Amino acid sequence: MRSRAPLRVGRIPFLNAAPFFAGNAFRGLVTVSAAPRRLGRLAAAGRVDTGAFSLADVWRLAKTFEPMGNYCIASKRRAASVLLFSRRPVQELKDCSLGVTDQTSTSVLLLRLLLRSYYKVRVRVRKGFRPDDAARLLIGDAALRANRRRTGFRYVYDLGEEWYRWKKLPFVFARWAVRKNLPSESKKDLSRRLGRALRCGTDGCRFRRSPLPPAATTAYLRLLSYRFSKKERDSERLFRRLLRGAGLLR
Repeated sequence: MRSRAPLRVGRIPFLNAAPFFAGNAFRGLVTVSAAPRRLGRLAAAGRVDTGAFSLADVWRLAKTFEPMGNYCIASKRRAASVLLFSRRPVQELKDCSLGVTDQTSTSVLLLRLLLRSYYKVRVRVRKGFRPDDAARLLIGDAALRANRRRTGFRYVYDLGEEWYRWKKLPFVFARWAVRKNLPSESKKDLSRRLGRALRCGTDGCRFRRSPLPPAATTAYLRLLSYRFSKKERDSERLFRRLLRGAGLLR
């Protein structure tokens, strides 16, 4: 009898996803590393079986994927790695051109919603960066590194914190999801692996490839939540409803 092929686990190569892979949690499985937006595309193409996907991609993949357990990546208040770098106060960005990274789906939606419904500012948002950008959205490790330099950008806005100021809720950037047609035994095994990884803790010294010093890594990871509770559920529902109301989501 032919043995089943090992599961393909999507891995976001950012520090905020590292706790899910502590202690070689997925030893024996195939790991596919890709930025959030790319990972969603791989899942849609049938090339990934499970992973922590961008929240917007979890919605889009709902026909073939389902949330697995209560695992997520959410900011309790500050996100620290989803940052808008601006040359002027955000209220003065009217009709300006903003460049956004092509690595993200959810963060761009959050930025558009904040600009339209919270700040009441109309801007031109496009993928990619140009020297004359009035502001730029960066995520993940690139945002962590850029925040230590801030070259040319005087103002920095943490989108997780801006959401919290507006709605007094955490913000869910990603949820762990799994292909619906996988055997239940495989899903249970994946959930056990994730549980063991998270029990290893979020001690920054465990992650050798961190873009931050050990103490800063630990402090950063403590800003995040990896369990999907009632507050995260309320936040996700509200975010989706506001997006639809603003005409930013079908």
